Amino acid sequence: MLRGRVSGMTVESSSGRPGSASKIFIRGKRSFGDSDTNSEPLYVIDGVPCESAEFNTINPSDVVSIDVFKDAASQAIYGTRAANGVVVVTTRQGHAGKTQVNFEAQFGMQMLRRNFDFYSPEEWYTLRAHAYANDYDPPKAWTEMTEDEVLNDPIMQKNWREGRFTDWEKEMFHTALSQKYDLSVSGGNEKFKIFASLGYLNQDGILRYNSGYQKGNLRVNTEYQAFKWLKLGFNTSYMKSKEQREDGNFNMFITRSPLGSIYDENGELREYINNGADRNPIYNLMHSKREILSDRMRLAAFIEIKPWRDLTYRFNASWGNYSSEDGTFKDSMYPSGGTGSIDNSKRQDYLLDNIFTYTAPLSKTNHKLSVNLIQSSEYKKRRGLNLDGSDFTVDRDWNMIGDAVVTDHARTNTKEVVFSFIGRVNYSFKEHYLFSASIRRTAPPSSASTTNGPLSLPPLLRGESPRRIS
Repeated sequence: MLRGRVSGMTVESSSGRPGSASKIFIRGKRSFGDSDTNSEPLYVIDGVPCESAEFNTINPSDVVSIDVFKDAASQAIYGTRAANGVVVVTTRQGHAGKTQVNFEAQFGMQMLRRNFDFYSPEEWYTLRAHAYANDYDPPKAWTEMTEDEVLNDPIMQKNWREGRFTDWEKEMFHTALSQKYDLSVSGGNEKFKIFASLGYLNQDGILRYNSGYQKGNLRVNTEYQAFKWLKLGFNTSYMKSKEQREDGNFNMFITRSPLGSIYDENGELREYINNGADRNPIYNLMHSKREILSDRMRLAAFIEIKPWRDLTYRFNASWGNYSSEDGTFKDSMYPSGGTGSIDNSKRQDYLLDNIFTYTAPLSKTNHKLSVNLIQSSEYKKRRGLNLDGSDFTVDRDWNMIGDAVVTDHARTNTKEVVFSFIGRVNYSFKEHYLFSASIRRTAPPSSASTTNGPLSLPPLLRGESPRRIS
């Protein structure tokens, strides 16, 4: 949606997998590190700062506007997090009047557009004959090479004589279908407004095996004008997704011989496509799987009080919860298989904002002056647990890792607290000349993290004398 619409901004796809996220860079990548995370902008959805993962899972049908800020004034409000710009998303709200119900359905197809050609079986045989003919000293003419000298494999020789060839591109890819449904309801009156939406996405991968993405979205935005001086609002959103990922060894497909056999005489998958050491990539795919389950919830509420005509106080509160489970398994039939892993992660964040806005009652309409004072508190907590195992007693999936031999493990626990004050003055003359001054003061962030490692005993248990630490 944003690609090509904002100058100085580039949008890149992280991969071609179904459901893969996009990465946004404003004025290029600014990090010298290997990760692109430090170069991404800050995302703000309905006034709540969030991570890029939450931005990428939002339902596009729920978005009413997206604003991209690149100037220093926006960075002053959000601090160092906005060093790479700010992307502000506003979702749809209810409106007074007749209730509106909208339903939208989309269907699509995706296919591979190849930018290179494979050898035909005849070209492949000729190239192989040239290669083996040059091994002789002196080199032989490739036309003098026999089938046994060129192929030296009973399976490939039989397929060559019978004209049975394998189109690996056809075996690997197919035309993938996608479907998307969105249902929304909007309505209300002068006091109460509501917007609710429900979305579903099902996208197949162009890879034939173990590739697909499903996602469901739910959003409810409400607003209640209790009195002229009091307004209340509550927004909630929920997302649940399931992603299936392939083994990922595409190099095996494009380098396999077109004379190899995927199946044996009984119709069973071969582990090797010939009598050599060329493994069957489809065999590997059928004996491995990976599944990623994700849940994301966001609850946000606000209270807006206007005690006087020129003064407004707004209190924002937000709670976000994200959890995911990434399971990988290769059964005992997979080359070097019988291994699996499971990675559980959970993130929570809290946000509290106190915002005072004062609009100066200037008599001349050519002048406008407003002052904002903001106090913000943020709390983030992350937990993760990873287990790798082998020698599974039940050769099924990663859920049996409790009965396997644990080969590696990791536990992470990270907390971060940010407390900040912001002041801002905006002045405009005839709405053509603008002046803005901002100041932000952030208390030193309090953070703590722990990871698995050797057990560290307190000084008293180690036999050391207690020391005072200041």
